[in-house]
Amino acid sequence: MKLTPILAMLVIGLLSSCEAETESEENLVANSLINIGAAPVNLGAAKGFAILSKSGITNVPPSAIIGNVGTSPITGAALLLTCPEVDGSIYTVAAAGPLPCREPNAPLLTTAVLDMQAAYTDAAGRTTTPGNTNIGAGVIGGNQQFPPGVYKWTGTLVVASDIILVGDNDASTNDVWIFQVAGTFNMSSAARIKKTPGVKNKNIFWQVGGAVTLGTTSKFKGTLLGATSIAVQTGADVKGRLLAQTAVTLQMNTVKNPSASASTPPAPPTPAVMAPVELGLAGDFAILSKSGITNVPPSYVTGNVGTSPITGAALLLTCNEVDGSIFTVAAAGPLPCREIDAPLLTSSVLAMQAAYTDAAGRSNPKELNLGAGVIGGNLLTPGLYKWTSTLVIASDITLIGNSTDVWIFQVAGTFNMSSAAGIHLAGGAKAENIFWQVSGAVTLGTTSHFEGTLLGATSIAVQTNASVNGRLLAQTAVTLQKNTVTRPVLSI
Repeated sequence: MKLTPILAMLVIGLLSSCEAETESEENLVANSLINIGAAPVNLGAAKGFAILSKSGITNVPPSAIIGNVGTSPITGAALLLTCPEVDGSIYTVAAAGPLPCREPNAPLLTTAVLDMQAAYTDAAGRTTTPGNTNIGAGVIGGNQQFPPGVYKWTGTLVVASDIILVGDNDASTNDVWIFQVAGTFNMSSAARIKKTPGVKNKNIFWQVGGAVTLGTTSKFKGTLLGATSIAVQTGADVKGRLLAQTAVTLQMNTVKNPSASASTPPAPPTPAVMAPVELGLAGDFAILSKSGITNVPPSYVTGNVGTSPITGAALLLTCNEVDGSIFTVAAAGPLPCREIDAPLLTSSVLAMQAAYTDAAGRSNPKELNLGAGVIGGNLLTPGLYKWTSTLVIASDITLIGNSTDVWIFQVAGTFNMSSAAGIHLAGGAKAENIFWQVSGAVTLGTTSHFEGTLLGATSIAVQTNASVNGRLLAQTAVTLQKNTVTRPVLSI
């Protein structure tokens, strides 16, 4: 049949209209498929935890946790965070764990652990988004972009450098990312998981069959569901959860549960006033020793120096090294500056011993065995601290308080400062109000810096180029090696 031009135009118009409608319908379907993503993993009772572990949580302080923390079935004895480090509840299965804040709640922990395991199984069973298997052959980084979906690696995964999770910029959307890793999962040092606006940390899940290591100063986002251990190295930051079916290890980290908010810290209580240790005549000395002072020159001492009952023959500083008086019990010692004054030295040694007894007798410590005897990176407020064994200052610590606040540190064993470690003062704190009572030998490592009065029952060894703003009062010997010792100037 031959169509007239007008009829032909009508037929073409109808066909075009039908094609347009079909194309529109296809676009709607395509857009709907794009917006239908994976559902979030249901965490159940585990949702409220920043850290949940079946085998324990070790910690090199200080760490800062926002959200609840718990261990089960292992007891709270294996939960080594302290109360000030956790802004949330610390749950244990029995009467063990950090005091005074632990909360025994075995039923809650049992449920949370079962929910954690169910969440792991849920995440592991999700269907992988097409094209999202073994991306980068298990090594990703270089600001690679990852849209929402389910990703799978059948072996290990390394985040070698920054990656970016790219989602809808609309904060009201709930895009979901699920990363399935059959083997180990490692983030390199300083690597970051970044995200575009609108991406929510609560909707990011990492299901890992092997051990997890988050490298130093790395920045992680999401909930880690680990079948084995999770190790968070020094200075790494986690915006998410650490849910481990074995152990979690921390080293000066920050972990924030996405569903938790930091509480407003209460006003600090007014601390009880603690009196300084009375040094008596011993307070006039920068160094006082009963068994002698050896020295690898040059050292520089500001303040008086003395030995008793041993004679000045065992005092090996020279006159030029001491800005103060050098007292001896008899006619031996550095010439021409030595001053013979046995009565003064006898009284000063008795005062030193009395001061040691005073410091050792102080009771009710605010902290007992802080850091299990190894501290570093700590901010220490005024008060009494006690260690029933050894103490090591592994890295810098800071004492913060005002000019009248007092610190007393009681150490039943040896006391060591690592090389280059320092004691710093803040807020007006003064060395004259800091006292270290040590039963065992003392070693201040090379180039370390010490603040306060050392009351040693035995020897004090100050290694090469270490400095002291305080006093060295030893009931046996003091050894120096090119050191600076400055007696604090007393406040009037």
